[in-house]
Amino acid sequence: MKDTKPGIFVIGCPRSGTYLMSMLLNHHFSTAIPLETHFIPLFKRQIALWGDLSQTKNRLSLMESIFDFLEIWTHYESTDRNYKKEKLFSLLEVREQALRIAENSSGYPQMVEGLFKAYAYKKGLRLWGDKSAFHRHQPLELLVDSTENIKFIHMIRDPRDVSLSWKKIWVGPRFTAETGFAWREHIKEKRHWGKRHPQQYIEIKYEDLISNTQQVLEIIGEYLGTNIENADIPFWESSFAKTLAEGKTHALLNQTMKTDNIFKWKNQMRSRDIDILERICWNELKELGYPTINAQKPGSCTIRGYIVLQVFLEYLTIRRVKLIVKQILPFIIFASRKIRISLPRIFLINEK
Repeated sequence: MKDTKPGIFVIGCPRSGTYLMSMLLNHHFSTAIPLETHFIPLFKRQIALWGDLSQTKNRLSLMESIFDFLEIWTHYESTDRNYKKEKLFSLLEVREQALRIAENSSGYPQMVEGLFKAYAYKKGLRLWGDKSAFHRHQPLELLVDSTENIKFIHMIRDPRDVSLSWKKIWVGPRFTAETGFAWREHIKEKRHWGKRHPQQYIEIKYEDLISNTQQVLEIIGEYLGTNIENADIPFWESSFAKTLAEGKTHALLNQTMKTDNIFKWKNQMRSRDIDILERICWNELKELGYPTINAQKPGSCTIRGYIVLQVFLEYLTIRRVKLIVKQILPFIIFASRKIRISLPRIFLINEK
């Protein structure tokens, strides 16, 4: 009998609590969500490179390319943590099953689900899912078309807190305007899709999750059609949470949730940056019920000038180049395999 359980995809702008939600799903709802993968929409866009996937040889080639991507991305993403320990919580744990998954699939959606279900089985969990918080919104259709059954949990957080947090980490934007535009794009596009597919979409505010955890967990349980498990055991005691918390990026995952981690912008953000974000995100702030400092949308020439300047300067950062390389990495991997060059071996020369 075919397994009809949906994949649970946690989506949202970076620094919106997506990893926190992943830990809660893992602990309370038996959902295996590995370390961020990021491969699904990137490979979907460039899937034609691997030809007719009804042919086993092409599926095998695609599968090996996906694992090359995961080797590189996992190493890159875990810069401030222990790479070898993190691999235990990544899809790289099921690399030895690549041949079986490719042979038992008929196309890309079956391969994607096969990978995640193999990981879930290895971890002894009932449900499978993914969490990949991209810098810019990825069309949810790319994820839907890459799987056969899917549900989304959209994590939303006040953009001013997102900006404060995002700019502090090494992979974050350097300027406030960039965080604002990225946040707004995530919110608008994901909510637009959710309104058209209400049975597959739910919104959870980070602030609600922190302040009313039990109530939010009950809402999620009803959405997923399952009961809360391990209610008396703290999620931060899990080995996955502890491993992620070894780095500065997710240091708060090894402790109880604190209400002082919400609305930090009120005391920590400069008034100019508040004005920039309220200018960019005004409509979405109002729709979501977040408070604003300004009585009306800021519109001074000075604020508009700062936004234009910051957008220009963001495009000159090395980080922008890295984002472009990431988008075309599937093609680079495809080409490198054609000329028998192992990109993971090059990237992992200084493996931690």
